[in-house]
Amino acid sequence: MKLEEKHFSNAEAQGYVGKRIRTRVEFSGVPRGTTGVVIRADSAGKSKTFGKEATEVFDLAIQWDLERQDALVDWFTREEYQKFFEEL
Repeated sequence: MKLEEKHFSNAEAQGYVGKRIRTRVEFSGVPRGTTGVVIRADSAGKSKTFGKEATEVFDLAIQWDLERQDALVDWFTREEYQKFFEEL
């Protein structure tokens, strides 16, 4: 899988900001079924396809709805987002 297929373009990632999701799997400190919201798109570096200029790729930052004093935020690639979450 190419790097640009594992991540989002900026425009694509920005389109997910504000979306509510639910996890299908358990993560460290995040039980299965926990909901969250995509709070921002963060740069994951540059992707260079043969013969083309390098383009910036992005991952999504998700803040979980957990009862804790400090907010828990995790970052996910496109591949992980599609595999582990369902949109609400």
